[in-house]
Amino acid sequence: MKKLTSMLIIALVLSLSGFQHVFAEGLLATVHLNNTTGLVSVTGQGAKPGSAVTFQVLSPEGKLDMIDQATADADGEFTFQYKTVLSVEGTYTVKIGGGGITEVVSQSVNYTKPGTEPTPSPTPSTTPSPTPSPTPSPTPSPTPSPTPSPTPSPTPSPTPSPTPSPTPSTTPSTTPSPTSDPTPDPTPDSTPDSTTSGSGPVLTPAPSSPVNTDGSVSVTLQGKFNETAQRQEAALSLTALQDALGKAVAGTDGLKKVTLKLDGTAGAYLVQLPVEALRAANGKHELTLVSSAGEVTLPSSMLSTLELKAGTTVAVSLTVGKPEHAADKKVIDVSLLLDGKAAAWSNTGAPVQVAIPYQPAAGEDAEKLSVTYIAASGERTPVYNGRFDAKKGAVVFTTSHFSKYAVSYTPKTFSDLENYTWSKQAVEVLASKGIINGTSDTLQTYDPDKSVTRADYTVLLVKTLGLTAEATDNFKDVAAGDYYADAVAVAKKLGIAQGGEDGSFHPQAPVTRQDMMALTVRALKATGYSLNGTANALDAFADNADVAAYARDAAAALVSAKLIDGYNGQIHPLGQATRAETAVFMYRIYMLQ
Repeated sequence: MKKLTSMLIIALVLSLSGFQHVFAEGLLATVHLNNTTGLVSVTGQGAKPGSAVTFQVLSPEGKLDMIDQATADADGEFTFQYKTVLSVEGTYTVKIGGGGITEVVSQSVNYTKPGTEPTPSPTPSTTPSPTPSPTPSPTPSPTPSPTPSPTPSPTPSPTPSPTPSPTPSTTPSTTPSPTSDPTPDPTPDSTPDSTTSGSGPVLTPAPSSPVNTDGSVSVTLQGKFNETAQRQEAALSLTALQDALGKAVAGTDGLKKVTLKLDGTAGAYLVQLPVEALRAANGKHELTLVSSAGEVTLPSSMLSTLELKAGTTVAVSLTVGKPEHAADKKVIDVSLLLDGKAAAWSNTGAPVQVAIPYQPAAGEDAEKLSVTYIAASGERTPVYNGRFDAKKGAVVFTTSHFSKYAVSYTPKTFSDLENYTWSKQAVEVLASKGIINGTSDTLQTYDPDKSVTRADYTVLLVKTLGLTAEATDNFKDVAAGDYYADAVAVAKKLGIAQGGEDGSFHPQAPVTRQDMMALTVRALKATGYSLNGTANALDAFADNADVAAYARDAAAALVSAKLIDGYNGQIHPLGQATRAETAVFMYRIYMLQ
């Protein structure tokens, strides 16, 4: 196969370009497009040291193919790589801005499918186009040290649940991608309008709302840049919402889905929405706001718990922040505004999904990327369900409250897993996300062969599946101050932990394998995930008659789904799960989501 590489060199020198406010010495950048691999590479120098340089790749159709960001080093040098699908032949435009650059530099490269004659790339123009506000995005950073952060948890973090398999298969499943196209279709040259100096979002009079093949509807909102607030603003009218919902077709989950694509490129967005869009107690729709800063999916019942006055204006904002912690790669602040003022929001019954655009840097294990909730006080709390979605090119998570969140990378390793290599990835991934802890930060130990208590297993199950509930009632042998009290209360509220006839839970007793199976299947059901087992799934195990009646269906379902294995021809229902087995089992459950 003929390998064809197109290269453009941008050489903007002060005396020739007249960019007095761009660089003291000029900008030098090289753009490569590999026609065989689809890899777009940009290297350059002349940016302000330590500043963020923003890159846009536009398809031949003028649509945004990728927007990303890199940090210029101490010498003002920067690099960027992006692999495009390259399904369309033609001229791809690469735009470089930010980094102290007051004008966007636009250059083009031509793509011709291998085996065809290439069309010469057009002569690069040195005419600058307006500068879009930079949209922070993945900044490649040095590979973090595997040494775990010495932040001992006061609470003995559990690692519950057996996966009876000395050599389990830990191939992760891929995170499903949304049915609607999450890529925004922004106006590439989003020029701030000096006439909008705080007059509020510009209402789109008649946005187009095409119906997608999956029944969802996409609406592109043409907004304006608010110079005073330094953000892109738009609004959706009630009429436009009703039109979109009228066209949308409910999916298998019974929900109508509307995607609001916000135009422009900015570091902050605000979208005003009809209160009816988010205050339907039994609503059957969801809205996804898509911007270059991130995405947020809002359920129709999001504001159902709030008492709002008639005429209240509702808006949601997304603002890219500056990482202030060494482990943080990208920060976004999601907030709710009522009548123009920030308002607290929390609703465990209507969680929202957030996607922060990010591509793992060289040397980063994508599975070990995590999400951190950053409180106003600076306190940091892991968001256990945060994970990298390769199809979306983002780290996604669900939350029941708005705040500041960071994509973090704190890989963990342990010194005592050399004889448990089959569990190593599972242990390290869950530990990096804060779901499980080691037994000693100083010695970096995990104690993989130790058993797991019923309390610890319940805590691990609640963390792994992100279970939440308004729960105050608990078992009689669980005290309010116990580190596992909240998790056990949630499990009891959701019908996962049922305890004994005398109202006891026996939290410190080792969890048996059959109890682990029963608890897990109930927990999966609480999340809406159902498993179906075949009647003869347990026949292969010589000790299948030992499985208690209350655990038989759960055991059969888990074996049928290949989430749990036996060993030596037995399933060992009364055996105790080790910390290593539990980690592998929880890893498999985690990857189901």
